[in-house]
Amino acid sequence: RLWIMDADGANARELTHGDADTSPHFSPDGKTVAFVRGGNLYLLPLGGGEAQQLTKISTGVSDPLWSPDGKSIAFASDVYPECNADDACNQKIADRWSKGKLQAHMADSLLYRHWTEWRDGKVTHTLLVDVAAQKVRDVTPGKFDFPGFELGGPLQYAFSPDSSELAVASNHDPEPASSTNADLWLIDLKTPNAAPRNITAANRGYDDSPRYSPDGRTIAYRTQATPAYESALFRLAVYDRQSGTSRIVSGKFNDWIDDFRWMDPKTIVFTAPVEGNNPLYRLDVATGTFSKIYQHETIDAFEFAPLDNVFYIHRSVGQPPEIYGVSLNGSAASTQRKLSRVNDAVANEVDIRAAETMWVDGANGQKVQVYVVKPHGFDPAKKYPLILNVHGGPQSQFGDAFRADWQVYPGAGYVVACANPHGSTGRGQEYTAEISGDWGGAVFEDLMKVTDALEKLPYVDRNRMGAMGWSYGGYMMNWFEGHTDRFKAIAS
Repeated sequence: RLWIMDADGANARELTHGDADTSPHFSPDGKTVAFVRGGNLYLLPLGGGEAQQLTKISTGVSDPLWSPDGKSIAFASDVYPECNADDACNQKIADRWSKGKLQAHMADSLLYRHWTEWRDGKVTHTLLVDVAAQKVRDVTPGKFDFPGFELGGPLQYAFSPDSSELAVASNHDPEPASSTNADLWLIDLKTPNAAPRNITAANRGYDDSPRYSPDGRTIAYRTQATPAYESALFRLAVYDRQSGTSRIVSGKFNDWIDDFRWMDPKTIVFTAPVEGNNPLYRLDVATGTFSKIYQHETIDAFEFAPLDNVFYIHRSVGQPPEIYGVSLNGSAASTQRKLSRVNDAVANEVDIRAAETMWVDGANGQKVQVYVVKPHGFDPAKKYPLILNVHGGPQSQFGDAFRADWQVYPGAGYVVACANPHGSTGRGQEYTAEISGDWGGAVFEDLMKVTDALEKLPYVDRNRMGAMGWSYGGYMMNWFEGHTDRFKAIAS
């Protein structure tokens, strides 16, 4: 269900009563909320009245985005390339596969399945619905994923401030699954069937997450310089719409830039993984200078509001996510204000364990960050079994962020330790890149030295240690199986 509250956190109330309403988005005039229900877009007038269905399509709706003029909404949908936005065509093909005599999945290229979801020849397209006419059109027809396949991350399309243009990220290489060459494509929305125009063709690496500046003169975006290397440093660049040229603006910032927003035409605010946290940074676009303006452990998402107010979702290992607000005043930030209390009941009922941080000397003489969560009812005079958890990626980080597994196992009496070995983000790109071509070496050395340090803790039972991990962490569990006998149990 969707909830709404006043900007100061007061008067929190249910906005909708559906069991699976998601992706709320205010209209530019603030009078209407668009949201997704049952795979379609709905509009709810905030002045009163029932939600009205805007789209009636079978291919689903995700990531709705209002145009600045409020006349249309862009969204992503998985369609058959021979159908585009023709829903009767899409439904006919889907029925043929689901109801036909042949019950099989067929594919002749990657990516044909993600986890348990089969694509069955579909591609993701950007569709546009006219709010008044309720007519849907495909602005990215053809065989390519447009936007490209993503495992999370910032939105891959954006409107220009005058609503006349849409920037979308897409990889048009012959084999996108083995390439990172996503580019930014501009689509003229005033011209029917306008061909997209590639503005980042000069970079053979990854370009994504377009954001137009408030004055419309430039487009900021994330970029990676190294082709076919998904773990290159994510930097910020801006494209000048008049000159048609791009330049890097994030200067010497040496960690991955995650989400970002224009604060004004001269300033960008962004988040980045840094030593287990996700602080807010301010970037001067002209000079490339940056400064940390706010840190509150893990900031999952943020949005600007008038008067330099920032609303964000924050969580830590010992605290479930809630909505907070802070005012940015020059180079400083006001004291954070907790605005929502959605998880207070759970937090008051359950013993949610916070994490302690330790640093261990690892491979190549570099420090390894380790989070340790002690068990429920912890008694320093007792010894407890240990679980060492290895993260996936491998280019990611364990952060000070609430997650279920860091609570379930301590609740069952285990000490849980989570390390950020070589290959992790948040320690500079050199630390991240050192895992390339060496998935077992430095990382394994790091984790063995972390284990050495953990088993010396007075409350850890060195005879009852286990290890677990998934994705790359699962790879490392298999490496453990062949290279050490220190663990009584290993889960891959």
